[in-house]
Amino acid sequence: MKKRILIKNNNYEINNVLYAAAFIDPNIISVKYIKNGFEFIFKKKINANKLTKYLKLLTKRFPKIASNNKPLFVINNKKIIKKNYLNEIFNKDFIYKVDKGLFIYREPISTLINFLDYSIVKSFSSPFKAKEEIYPNSIKIESLMKANYIKSFPEHLLFNCHLLEDIETINKFVKSSDHKVFLSRKKNVSRIKLVQNPSTCFHCYASRENEYLNKNKVFTAISKCNRYEASNHANTGRMQEFSLREVIFLGSPNFIKKTRLETIKLLNQFVKNWQINGELISSNDPFFTNEYKTKANFQLHFDMKYE
Repeated sequence: MKKRILIKNNNYEINNVLYAAAFIDPNIISVKYIKNGFEFIFKKKINANKLTKYLKLLTKRFPKIASNNKPLFVINNKKIIKKNYLNEIFNKDFIYKVDKGLFIYREPISTLINFLDYSIVKSFSSPFKAKEEIYPNSIKIESLMKANYIKSFPEHLLFNCHLLEDIETINKFVKSSDHKVFLSRKKNVSRIKLVQNPSTCFHCYASRENEYLNKNKVFTAISKCNRYEASNHANTGRMQEFSLREVIFLGSPNFIKKTRLETIKLLNQFVKNWQINGELISSNDPFFTNEYKTKANFQLHFDMKYE
């Protein structure tokens, strides 16, 4: 089923509204922007008033934000052959889709991923002599609350739970004719204390809570990160689980500013070596909140984030 809704004004960030619109209703399969209108495709009929109401709310939540920042650098390698290899890779079964946004990587893709991580460590971690750490895939929900992640990106959260520590409940689950229905009843599952970690760095911060840093420190880690993105997972670039290598700097403001400039130079060289086209520019996060404009303006004004 299909429904197109026109929005008269165009004073909003189209990509952010498109992304967030996927969360209006669980029956939405896809959302496209076509000539000042949003086209919804859905599994079951959705109330048109609901779509219109929340679509208008999102266009107000994500207003256009003026930014005159110039790119820090631009790489334009004309020798690059433009070809879409993704379909070919999937057709050759190098990548196996488990579920939306979840993939198994086989040779030679798996080797390429490991080589890319090796290259990133060599280029960005080794120059700072970063200490390697290993983090678990799950994190306490309190840690994300303290980092203000939950209020900014609640739609990404994937929660961990288990069967209630009750032998009768466990026995009933084993004998149940429909395990999905059984698990949907809150009384049968535990309270949520852990969530799938959405970003590698949160463990680094949480593990050093109340710790006094008497000198500048650099850490690196790679971990599996998880973010739920609804029907946006139809785009293979939006993964529910992915590996994220981070180099994390902790220390004085001067140390952070200095190392940030150094990493930008290293990134410029890395992109040139790999012959990747693109630009590095000041950006902002698509905060899933009514405070989007305030937070986004803050990031852009102070160059808090580069992409």
